[in-house]
Amino acid sequence: MATLVPFRGLVYSASRIPDFSAVVAPPYDVISDEKAEQYRARHANNVVHVDLPEGEAPQKYRDAAETLARWRGEGVLACDETPSIYVTSQRYSVRGMPEKTRWGFIALLRIEEDSAGIILPHEQTMERPRTDRLDLILATRAQTSPIFVLYSDPPGVLTSMLESVAHRPADRWVSDDAGVDTRVWRIGDPDTIRAIQEALSARKVWIADGHHRYAAAREARNLLAVGQPA
Repeated sequence: MATLVPFRGLVYSASRIPDFSAVVAPPYDVISDEKAEQYRARHANNVVHVDLPEGEAPQKYRDAAETLARWRGEGVLACDETPSIYVTSQRYSVRGMPEKTRWGFIALLRIEEDSAGIILPHEQTMERPRTDRLDLILATRAQTSPIFVLYSDPPGVLTSMLESVAHRPADRWVSDDAGVDTRVWRIGDPDTIRAIQEALSARKVWIADGHHRYAAAREARNLLAVGQPA
């Protein structure tokens, strides 16, 4: 059902950014104005400069695109050479409860119509935030903040596949302001990627967070497919 493909991720250079905690931030829609200023002041290459640009439309989207292009030109960001799936683990605790680890992965997910019943939303979207994300996508030609989806896996088939990569050191490791330790492993092996694709293909997925980003991505796809100027 769900179609998953690897991609060449645009990642921060470890040589240019030795401390990744200085450049990460939560999703744009949970950041207050005060926190946004703190993230911008924390580092000139913090992702907020692109994902939550300052100013008025449409200039702020052009500024975000120029910033992203400049970072790539300076080598702050670079595309991985091999299409990959990026396995993630997040270690966290909530209100004094025992520590837990959540496993997941980052990949490209085929955009579907809601009527197909494959990618399932649980809330309606609003025009203003949807247009904001659409304008940012069209300006940057990038998805600067991924959506967060869930899938059912009672036997733990996918989880076992993802945990199996942890025998080697993570490619990226960062602790954020909430105290969540996130690790990322790049998976470029075709057999492993195929196994993950096949395991997910029999499942539906639910959007947990990112309805506006998903709706904006679908609209951007439709606009770009017919060659409408952006």
